[in-house]
Amino acid sequence: ANYAADVSLSHTRFDTVEASSILGGVHLTFDSKVPSPAVIVEPTLRPEIVDSYVRGGADELVVSEEQMRASLEQVALQLGERYATGAALAMLLTMGAYSAVARHKSREAAIALVASMGLAISYQGVSAATTYTRPYQKIELDGLAGSLLKQGELVLDGVNKRSQQIQPYFASWLELQTALAKVATPMEKEQSSEGSSFLLVSDIHGVNMYSSLEQVIKEEGITAVIDSGDLLNMGRVQEAELAGIFDNIAKLGVPYIIVLGNHDRSSPDDTALIDRLMAIPNVVVLQPGRDRFQVAHFGDLKIAGVNDFMRWYGDDNKDNAVKQKPVWELFNRTFAGQEIDLGISHEPAAAEKLQAAITNSGHLHKDQVNGTHIVTGTFTGGGIFGYGDATPPDAQSSEQSYGILRFDGQCQATRLDTLRFHGAFEGKPTRDSMTFTFFDKKKPEADATKTRDCTNQEFSVVTATTPRDVAR
Repeated sequence: ANYAADVSLSHTRFDTVEASSILGGVHLTFDSKVPSPAVIVEPTLRPEIVDSYVRGGADELVVSEEQMRASLEQVALQLGERYATGAALAMLLTMGAYSAVARHKSREAAIALVASMGLAISYQGVSAATTYTRPYQKIELDGLAGSLLKQGELVLDGVNKRSQQIQPYFASWLELQTALAKVATPMEKEQSSEGSSFLLVSDIHGVNMYSSLEQVIKEEGITAVIDSGDLLNMGRVQEAELAGIFDNIAKLGVPYIIVLGNHDRSSPDDTALIDRLMAIPNVVVLQPGRDRFQVAHFGDLKIAGVNDFMRWYGDDNKDNAVKQKPVWELFNRTFAGQEIDLGISHEPAAAEKLQAAITNSGHLHKDQVNGTHIVTGTFTGGGIFGYGDATPPDAQSSEQSYGILRFDGQCQATRLDTLRFHGAFEGKPTRDSMTFTFFDKKKPEADATKTRDCTNQEFSVVTATTPRDVAR
């Protein structure tokens, strides 16, 4: 019971069963003398798959040929029943319409309709029975599924291995990025003193690609990593545990600052991910409790954030933008009157309303910059199960990206470098594009005593509590 699927028929392809996912495609080809419409399968994974993996490892996830055949026979039966029901309804509607306009009922017309329906159902039944109950003639796997199968690697191990292998690609991209930045940076920006640099990632969705970040952190002098949520898929900590994500985060060597997204809990009261992250020394969970916050300080620069506490994996997925109102309201009341340099929340509908100099979100799986609001794209392309997300299809993207947000010595954001790529799963990442976004400097404060120094990047964490009259 680890898998589920939406199944449909295609009348443009025949004698095949086709299943596609972000891992790649599986195509079964059958040899039949009576062409049968192709069966199109859109697979999804049930949350129980994590427990199965913990219990029995990869062997628990294998679908045998006998199980596959039994499922195909069951699907064929269900599709046949629905096809017959649809044909019968269509016949009744046609007869009703005919009777309404005809002066007398035609016995011949009724017989013709029944006969045509019988022929259609018979053909579908015979073709399916003679095709999909036979052994398949050929099986093809493409994408990552095929690549790892040929090399005898487990998917989780394979992705982590690819993450380590692509470090040289990142190194070459960083050299190009540095050269282009020197050309693109306005002279007045070059003269500003250097402050902190933050690596922006989001929507990891259970895929361990952290090894590929080590080169970026080292070469770019990254002060801290900022994750705007959706570390998990189905809200279960075991996903990240099995992939080795927590261990790799602990090895990054810099603070890892994070808020929770809509995939990071399995229920409204689930705190498992927060508890696990809080046990890692270099992790800062910006909202560890409903009315408790942690503010990350780098010298005088302050970073605060709020979780997507109105959503969780398996919620109704309705009116999501409206649900974000309590999120941004809680943040703004908690930090009213404070000077927050970077405010973070998972969904743009909340983050763009945070009272902060720069705001940051994720969720869309596509990077954007709207004024002072930064939407970080997905670092893993949506992850292994990213295409099973309830996010609308037009918001999905196989493109991967990360950003580097730079501040000057006066705690003002100066530049965002965004790098987009694809193909990391296969171990052959291809750079798509780079974008440099420059931010305007704020006017100096009238009160000179408010001058802030962010050249000192000393790291500290300060606890903040929502006043009782505004805590939810």
